[in-house]
Amino acid sequence: MGTIALRDGRGPFHLRDLDHARRVIEETRRRAGRTDIPVDYDHQSVFGAVKGVGGQAPAAGWIRPDSLEADARGIWAEVEWTAAAREALADRRWRYLSPLFRYDEKTGEVVSIENAGLTNSPAIEELMAVAANEERRMDTSAIALALGLAEDAGVDEILAAIAAMKEQMAGAQEAAVSAAVAAATAERDGQLAAARAEVADLASRLATFQEEAASRLVDDAIAAGKLTPAQRAFWLAQAKSKPEETAAYLATAPVILAPGRSDLVPASATPGSAPLTDDELAVARAFGLNPAAFAAAKGA
Repeated sequence: MGTIALRDGRGPFHLRDLDHARRVIEETRRRAGRTDIPVDYDHQSVFGAVKGVGGQAPAAGWIRPDSLEADARGIWAEVEWTAAAREALADRRWRYLSPLFRYDEKTGEVVSIENAGLTNSPAIEELMAVAANEERRMDTSAIALALGLAEDAGVDEILAAIAAMKEQMAGAQEAAVSAAVAAATAERDGQLAAARAEVADLASRLATFQEEAASRLVDDAIAAGKLTPAQRAFWLAQAKSKPEETAAYLATAPVILAPGRSDLVPASATPGSAPLTDDELAVARAFGLNPAAFAAAKGA
């Protein structure tokens, strides 16, 4: 990526940015069509073939157009080397890669990549040695062995094994997450059930307490002579629904019976007089009549 001047003085040539590099890749693929891009020796595909005479240009390897990619450093490709080229690279009989590209003669901008050649005198000094790249095969071999593959397993086979491992790990992770979610859900459900049981118990205890408190309030009022036994059901319902108001009322309610008595005959009533009913007592109180006199008159 950037501006490159060749060692023999040609150039400068420009691969300006990532967008430019992508356009170069697109044009390279268009020109290659359905064929792979050859990597030869010393550009013999161009210089070794003499018109009318012929000449050989054996391939050192092949570049699949779909393997071309670009990043901030430049344009990259995967090369499928021949056995002879791989051996030559390992022995360092050939070391460098030299791309052959088309360019705009006015601007010097690279247009497309035609092919590449192994050479020992590269025109572009910035390109790294291919042999250095090949040395990384040892790491690839180690990775292949770690994956349980043969030492000479190809890149595609290694990538397939890694993809399978990732899928297996993803499945295991998904299973672990599912198990964790199930466990958390079960724990949450258990906690909710326990909380509901506790709330139900508290509600039951509260209801019992309210029932007992209401009963005590009404029974104490009856014992104090402020209520009659016949009024118990009504005032018990009042005490349950409006405990504070009921308690406030009964605290100031007048005594209508002698404490401890269950009838309506006041303590001052004459012996033998007929007792008053609740309705009769209410009438006597409403008209200001003396209950004892009313009871005596009733008896007469």
